[in-house]
Amino acid sequence: MSSTRKPGYDTLVFFWCAIICWVLGIASSGANAYFMQNGAITINSWGLTVASMSAIGLFLLAGIFSIVVLHKIIAMLIYLVHRKP
Repeated sequence: MSSTRKPGYDTLVFFWCAIICWVLGIASSGANAYFMQNGAITINSWGLTVASMSAIGLFLLAGIFSIVVLHKIIAMLIYLVHRKP
């Protein structure tokens, strides 16, 4: 027996992954500000902390997921417009 899912299920998963990465990036940025204020974190040679590097990575990952979601939405719209009745 094959498992079928609704169309666009993977797009929804990528969308929520982008939202989760974005929220975690904001939380990491807030943690970075808190640690910098308390002096509990050190800065590397690029002038970044571990928390700020993780925030940048999470924002980049959220951007990649967002691009994938936009690509899938455009592909679905093109399919709906050009399919034969």
